[in-house]
Amino acid sequence: MWSAFAVLSQEDHLDIISFGEVVNNKSCLVDFAVHFRGKCGGRLFDDRTCEFVMGEGGDFGIVSGLEYALKHFRRGERSRLEIVAKYGYGASGHREYGIPPNADLFYEVTMINFTRVSNRAVPISRPYA
Repeated sequence: MWSAFAVLSQEDHLDIISFGEVVNNKSCLVDFAVHFRGKCGGRLFDDRTCEFVMGEGGDFGIVSGLEYALKHFRRGERSRLEIVAKYGYGASGHREYGIPPNADLFYEVTMINFTRVSNRAVPISRPYA
């Protein structure tokens, strides 16, 4: 069951399975190392470990809603996320992954590690639609 904790809006939810180390990863450029399993309609469409710099997740097939949520994770945290379609693959869906238009996505995510790449401030904004 998904908790009522809102990640992006009242439509998106987070269920923390295990908390990790508290480290502020919101105010600087960060290199993420994460493992995630993405499901749509109960079908697994993505299962991988990925490393990327915040803001460049799209280059690695990371949907905007997932990248936004990662800014709030702790090192070692394991959580389940529900991402509504507009922060996932939207009205176009994702043909290669077999995701239909306007489909909500469900992820189980483990924040393996993150490293500060820079101390310059990075604005935390809502993901683009």
